[in-house]
Amino acid sequence: MKMPRSLIVIPTSMLAAAVATSGTAQAQTPPATAAATFIATQFATGGDHFPTSDPRGYGYTTQGVIALASAGTAQAQMRAAADHLIASTRETFRPYGLPFSVMALAQHIVMLKAVGLDPRAQHGVDQVALLQGLEYPEGRFHDLNPNGNYAQTYDQVWSMLALRRAGAPVSTKAVNHLMGQQCADGGFRLEPDAPDCVSDANTTALAAQFFAATGRSADLTKTVDFLAAAQDSTGGVPGTTTGVNTATTGLAAVAFTLAGRSDNAARAAAYVRSLQFGCSAPPAMRGAIATDKTSFDAQMAKGAAATPTVGEYEGTSLGIHALTGQGLLEVSAHGADQTIAIACATSTSNTASSTSTASATSQTSATSGTASSTGTGSASTSTSDVTGPPVVTDGGSSGGADPAVLMLAAGGLAVVGIGGAAAGVRGGRRR
Repeated sequence: MKMPRSLIVIPTSMLAAAVATSGTAQAQTPPATAAATFIATQFATGGDHFPTSDPRGYGYTTQGVIALASAGTAQAQMRAAADHLIASTRETFRPYGLPFSVMALAQHIVMLKAVGLDPRAQHGVDQVALLQGLEYPEGRFHDLNPNGNYAQTYDQVWSMLALRRAGAPVSTKAVNHLMGQQCADGGFRLEPDAPDCVSDANTTALAAQFFAATGRSADLTKTVDFLAAAQDSTGGVPGTTTGVNTATTGLAAVAFTLAGRSDNAARAAAYVRSLQFGCSAPPAMRGAIATDKTSFDAQMAKGAAATPTVGEYEGTSLGIHALTGQGLLEVSAHGADQTIAIACATSTSNTASSTSTASATSQTSATSGTASSTGTGSASTSTSDVTGPPVVTDGGSSGGADPAVLMLAAGGLAVVGIGGAAAGVRGGRRR
């Protein structure tokens, strides 16, 4: 039983509300479009990726590509950034110098599917099979690292969603391992088998997407009940190690939408919009979504000196899902190739939001896609990925990874000359 697609709805008012901050200068561009413009502009500035030396930058770039696919604008820049990630595959999978990150691989697979590419045919490597090989006999997905396994439950759910998105079976053992991490309050802990079960909203929100896709309605209800209880008066949802933030809230908003909790979803979107920089901010910040209220206020206090940080990269790339309502299993590249310029207008109103009709103008993206992904389709929805294979099969696991085989497969990525700067992909997991 699959969740009805009719539940995957965001109120029109949520999508049409214009970006605005206190003051007279207001943006007339829809929030999701403005967020996409910020991401695309940063990609163009950075050489088709977020311009940062932070090791988490590649992970945020992957999430940013998915965000652009969800927003349905700046698709040329989306393809160019996807090409950059594909060309840097080896480094994309090596966060903080580790030999292999299972979450990086899972995110890469979801990104490829979102832009319309085949994860089984990149550089001669079947990345789906590679991910399946990282599932160990107990059903837990592992990093390939001689110094130990650092994969968390967040990585587990990403891996399961990636297999689902790729049309591959998810083993019963993998599902059972995930369910073994559920706490009494309905949420899922970040650290597998930790002595104290403390629920993590990010992991729980991702699990909700898996439950919705596989018809586990009782599990979906339980997880969303936890998220609803965690949502505060601002509409935001807190992470495990941080307070209320837009990245966690963006993921939670998708869970609310999938479960038909339209009021919770609308409140989450309102919180995210309240922390989006509008026309009162410097041009470089407009459209960005701050991590939280503290960082938003700090950036606004800088005035013209404010510049984007990894906080805005994370907040925008994940917070945007509260504005589009699309989850990882359904987001698919669509819409215009062009990047939309954020249109500002002078208004006598001081309200925090506006429902005025968007009047954005178009401009060509600073960079365009290169050969490997310029053939991306433009379908606005993807039903085949949502209605993938049954989850209760054991066909995805080889009963444990053979490190020699996996290192050989990973080495295949190097044989074709893939390189790039050291990259991190675990951004956002500890929110």
